Amino acid sequence: PDLLIYDVFQAWASELASLIHIPSVLFLCAGVVCRAWSYFYDVNNKGLSSVDGTYPFPAIVLKDYEIKKTAALVQELKKNIPEEVVLSLTKSLEVSSHIVLVKTQREIEGKYIDHFSSCCGKKILAVGPLIELKHDDTKEEEKDENSSHIIEFLNDRGESSVVYVSFGSECFLSEEEREEMAYGLELSNAN
Repeated sequence: PDLLIYDVFQAWASELASLIHIPSVLFLCAGVVCRAWSYFYDVNNKGLSSVDGTYPFPAIVLKDYEIKKTAALVQELKKNIPEEVVLSLTKSLEVSSHIVLVKTQREIEGKYIDHFSSCCGKKILAVGPLIELKHDDTKEEEKDENSSHIIEFLNDRGESSVVYVSFGSECFLSEEEREEMAYGLELSNAN
């Protein structure tokens, strides 16, 4: 092969590829904001226990209860996941050849891509979504008709008055979590 593309759990594959002079590139299938934030604290402050508000983007901040919950989750994961897998998450970035591929778009996460790149010393390349959309004129017309009410809804609202919430296709909230989310959205007084 000319190139090996691997994910965060296969740092070992990159090391083996280097033995036979095959370059390898890390592929992150999630956005950059969270990875850049956690990397910043892992590298500069030695973990979540020392989150101190020095992250260069003040909009990305965890509340005290979120820090405690995340730290507890990390501790639980460390108990249940072999140490070599936990270490693999950081190592996978280190062994990537000069670049890292990320499933995001520069238009959405540009400043975080640049920050993450300068922190880790790798070129971060946004590859966009990986789902190929078929372009069928009749389906496009149908889509436009079906989504026009959404556009009208958004156009009738004031700036920053609508909250969009998405948990991705692999997150399944419990009934209690759904109720808490609904309650929080209700308290936000946003559309």
